[in-house]
Amino acid sequence: MTLDDLLGHAALTYRRPNAIIKWHGRDEDGWRELRMSPAFVTNDGASLTALAAALRDRRMVRVEMADPAHTVSVSREGESGIYLLFLQPRFRIPKIKVALDFLVERLADADR
Repeated sequence: MTLDDLLGHAALTYRRPNAIIKWHGRDEDGWRELRMSPAFVTNDGASLTALAAALRDRRMVRVEMADPAHTVSVSREGESGIYLLFLQPRFRIPKIKVALDFLVERLADADR
């Protein structure tokens, strides 16, 4: 029902190279970190997706907030970004250009 109720639940968490991405919640008092126990920590998105699919099999339970003004996110802005950094080579490498074109096309479509 509230953000505090989530603290008793275990969460699926993603690990970046230098830290675990924390869950955050927003209520009437603003954003705060939710210190939930991790049920699973990984740096593999496919693993998280597979575990989240367990919701369909009822091996996991979806937790929804009673108040729509309460938000749970891994980012205090409510959205996360995907960034791609690469060194601009003197000579263009075809496989890098193909990968960039693919990502730009796919990510642009996701916004629509």
